[in-house]
Amino acid sequence: MIVDLMAESWEDISQMNAEKLVVFLGIAPIEEHGRHLPIGVDVYETNHWIHKAAERLDSALPDYCFAILPTIPLGFADMVQFPGNIHVSRRLIFDVAYETTSAIARWDVHNIIIISAHADPPFTPLPWNRPAKKPTKNMAISVLRRWVLFLT
Repeated sequence: MIVDLMAESWEDISQMNAEKLVVFLGIAPIEEHGRHLPIGVDVYETNHWIHKAAERLDSALPDYCFAILPTIPLGFADMVQFPGNIHVSRRLIFDVAYETTSAIARWDVHNIIIISAHADPPFTPLPWNRPAKKPTKNMAISVLRRWVLFLT
C-alpha cells in the first residue's frame, strides 16, 4: 500500500505497523537548469523517483506500507548569481535531514529512504554519507548514491 503521509492523521499513522512501514523523504534544490528548464527540475525528478520506487517496492512487498512525505526543497550549490535559485548552507541541510529522520525514527519506524535527484553527489552532506551518530541505536543506515538504481 502506498500512502501520502500528509493526508493521514496522527492517529492513522500510529495505527500503522512501524515494522513494515517505509517512509520516503526527498531532498532537492530549487535552482536553475539552463534557459529552457524550470527551476523545479530536481524536485520534480525526486518526486518521480520516490513514486516509482514506492510502486516497485509495493509490488515486491505487498505486506508493507510505503509512506511518502513531501520533498524538502533545499539544496546547496555555488550558483547564487541566478534568479530563482534557493540555496542554503550545507550545515542547514545536514541539520534538517538529521532532525527530520530523527523525528520519523521516534515513531518507531525502522525504514527511512531519502532520495534526491540532484546531479552533484556531494551537494548535501546527509548525516549518513560519513560517520555520524544515528538517530537511534537500533537504526541501520544504508546510503545509496545517485545512479545506483535506475527507475524508469
